[in-house]
Amino acid sequence: MLTQNQALNVTNTGSITSTGASVPGVGRTAAATAIGDISNAGSISVEFGVGIGLSTVASVGHVTNSGSIDATNNTAVDVRNATIASITNAAAGTINAQSSGIGVWAGSHVIGDLANSGTINAFNGIAADGNLQVDGAIHNTATGQITAGYDGVQISSHAVIGSVINDGSINVTGGTGVHLWWNGHVAGEIRNNGLIQASDGIKLSSSTTVNGGIRNATGGQIIADNNGIYLTRGATTSAITNEGSITASAAGLFINSASHVTGDVSSLGTIEAAYGIVAGESAQVDGALHNGAGGVITATNYGIGAYSGAKVGSIFNDGTIHADIGGMGASVSHVTGDIVNNGTIDGGAVGMGAINGATVDGLLRNGATGQIAATTNGIVVGGATVGGIANAGTITATNDSAILANAATVTGDITNALGGAITSNGGPVRASSGIALMNGARVNGNIISDGSVTAATSSGISLLGNGQGTAPGSSVGGDLVNTGHITAPWAGISLASGSLVEGAIKNSGRIDSSSGYGIFVGNTSEVRGAIANQAGGVINAHDVGMIVSSSSTAKSISNAGSITADRGISVWLASTVTGNIENTGAIHATGRDGIELESTSSVNGDIVNAAGGTIDAAQHGIAVYSASTVGSIVNAGQINAGHSGIHLLSSTTTGAVTNSGTIQSGALGIEISSSQVGGDITNSGTINNQLGINLYNSRVDGTIHNAAGGQITAPDHTAVALTSGSSAHAIVNDGTITATGYGIALYMGTGTAVDTDIGNNGTMNAGTGIQLSSGAAVTGAIRNAAGGQILATHNGVALASGASVGSIVNVGTITAGDTSILVDATSTVSGGITNSGSLTGTLDIVGTGLIDLDNPGTIDIGQSMSRVSGDYTQTDTGIFKVTLMNVANYLFAPMLVGGDADIDGQLLFGGFDQFNLAIGSHFTLFNIAGTRAGLFSNYGQGAVVGSANGGQYRIDYTVEGDIQLYAQGDVPEPGTLFLLGLGALGFRARWRKAG
Repeated sequence: MLTQNQALNVTNTGSITSTGASVPGVGRTAAATAIGDISNAGSISVEFGVGIGLSTVASVGHVTNSGSIDATNNTAVDVRNATIASITNAAAGTINAQSSGIGVWAGSHVIGDLANSGTINAFNGIAADGNLQVDGAIHNTATGQITAGYDGVQISSHAVIGSVINDGSINVTGGTGVHLWWNGHVAGEIRNNGLIQASDGIKLSSSTTVNGGIRNATGGQIIADNNGIYLTRGATTSAITNEGSITASAAGLFINSASHVTGDVSSLGTIEAAYGIVAGESAQVDGALHNGAGGVITATNYGIGAYSGAKVGSIFNDGTIHADIGGMGASVSHVTGDIVNNGTIDGGAVGMGAINGATVDGLLRNGATGQIAATTNGIVVGGATVGGIANAGTITATNDSAILANAATVTGDITNALGGAITSNGGPVRASSGIALMNGARVNGNIISDGSVTAATSSGISLLGNGQGTAPGSSVGGDLVNTGHITAPWAGISLASGSLVEGAIKNSGRIDSSSGYGIFVGNTSEVRGAIANQAGGVINAHDVGMIVSSSSTAKSISNAGSITADRGISVWLASTVTGNIENTGAIHATGRDGIELESTSSVNGDIVNAAGGTIDAAQHGIAVYSASTVGSIVNAGQINAGHSGIHLLSSTTTGAVTNSGTIQSGALGIEISSSQVGGDITNSGTINNQLGINLYNSRVDGTIHNAAGGQITAPDHTAVALTSGSSAHAIVNDGTITATGYGIALYMGTGTAVDTDIGNNGTMNAGTGIQLSSGAAVTGAIRNAAGGQILATHNGVALASGASVGSIVNVGTITAGDTSILVDATSTVSGGITNSGSLTGTLDIVGTGLIDLDNPGTIDIGQSMSRVSGDYTQTDTGIFKVTLMNVANYLFAPMLVGGDADIDGQLLFGGFDQFNLAIGSHFTLFNIAGTRAGLFSNYGQGAVVGSANGGQYRIDYTVEGDIQLYAQGDVPEPGTLFLLGLGALGFRARWRKAG
């Protein structure tokens, strides 16, 4: 035992044994000013006291053990309230202690290191407890071995240490390798270059601080039953770094319980644990949770995570994470920066994400070199808020959506950059997508994909509720844009369950849908902007290229690219487009319609196939069905259709139907059935079909107009037809109509009508030019205007089977192979017929009453027998021309007039070569039932009108009012004249009776 103030060196090379109670082997128990070095190279064995004990000593030199110290029930080296140069357990030194191997307690000061290069077996290997200071390091050197029952190195109770370094091995059976607690403080760093085996490898707790950071250096190994490096209960350090290897049952690096790391928590080495890097329970990391390049984390739960109120700057992976549940993310926590993967995540269920009320101010980002593979979601935001989601690398999800926002908020954008690849390989239909928003998820910005998105069972990009109709839809505050390539069976882009896109849906890339839709908006969803397949955009879909369905709404729909699908564009099941549907690109509808509106849906604007737009459709080019409504229907492009170019069925247009392009179809050009057109039907382009424009049981409030330059060709039927009770305000042709059947026809059922006129200012080439039948009515006139031409193989203008018209006016040319004007006995022309143009062909004008014919123009009846039931008036400009056939072929006079005749103008003959009227015989040319006034201006009474067969034919204006021809010259057989006279008189009697 040293006496007071003896500054001596104490060296033991022998053996010291103490069995007394609390008696040290070597020690100073009273106050001393200075003591020299203390060295043990021998053996010290104490039963109840300490091996070397220093208490209340002002100055002690170096304390070194190179021998052995056994403290059976206490501490081997014990320093209390003393100042010591250093404490060393040398390489040959062995310490066995029931309490601490080396213990430095309150009031002490170690100027140098507290080092172990030998062997320590104790409850605590090295302990620094209380208000003490170690200026140097607590250092377990490369040869040092510490085996402890509780802590390998323990620093507590306001102890201040320079640094803690382990280059050797620390093996703790029930506690911590290096443990700071209860306000312990390390001014420098804690560094492990060796091996730590413990319950917790390095642990800071209870308001402890490490200014220089904690490092598991290259070559360092931590094997922990719980956590590798663990901060809890308000501990603080500047950084945590793993460059070596950590194997832990719980977490590799764990910051917990209001602890604080002012820099990064990073791993450049390997971590094998349930959790790789974790910040939880109100912990704060000002820097990043970072798995660096070359770092490998293998976790049975999560690779990197922040949870339970933690706040971290960012989360990064530049290395490799293998995790059974999640690669990295945040739960019930706050990340002020980004969560970024530039490495590889084999994330088990989830690659990376933010869930359960977490907030990420920055992005969830998978960089260009990032690879994420997950069984459920590559990136998930569930019940959390993030600044954005960005992918430039590869994301693959096996059983669910690759990127999922579930009941979450994304304050910025979701992007998939050029070169980015997103793949969902399976999962529930309509809930497993490349990118999915569900259960009311919200993206304040845009969703933009410039890369590839592939989904095996559902949609490329989808917004929905929960896929079962029991949760609210999701929303995007900006645009939803694809410039890349989307491949999906259900839909390339899908909105359901009342979802909302406040901006536009735009595709200028490629969408391939093997069993469904290119772009689907359904189930009361809304797109407040446009749905646009832009220039360069390609949509290949099994069912519909772009569809708005089931009470959904869009501002407009447009195609400037290419769509190939069973149906090109569809709006159906009570859905609404507030603007236009417009095609300026190419639509290939392989099974049905190019553009269709059906099932009480509406387009408040127009449906337009613009100039340059092409529609190839198996059925209809543009179709509106089933009580639907549209503004106008416009074709300025090309429509090729199997049935109809434009088809309106049981529906309404508030505006016009217009074609200035080309319609080529198998049956009808424009078909209006059981519908109403609020404006005009106008063609200024080309229509080439069996039926050009056809109305069935429909109403056109405006005019059906084939405008100047318009061409309607109906090679098998009618150019313009109103049938089965259809009506229009007017019908006008200013262009060209070519039809084998009728040019313009009203027929098939009563109620078929035109409110005003049917007018022709253009050209008609048809079997019959204008036909009214089956009770059809034209309130105004049928007008063939100046310049108008009707060239008919059968009839020019015909009324039959109870048809009616106000008047018939010809100022142009009507040339018919049969009848120029036909009005049968059941039809009515209430205002008479006026010809100031040219009529060629038979006149067969009977009607239900007397029908007058005024002729200031030219009538050429050819070799026919014509009739007018009312008065015939020919003015001084009028010309009546007849080409006489063989007398034997006439059943009655060439011209029968059922009323009076007022004659002026000219009578012209087309020839007498076949006439063969016998000399001395009379032939009635005009059989006039009423009175006749006037003469033809070019033939007076008895004037010679022609000659043949050696005789002359003279005109006879008879006192009975008829106009006859008689022959002078050779006398024919007597019976011929007698028979002709009887025939004419008999027909005249019948005509008068009928009138």
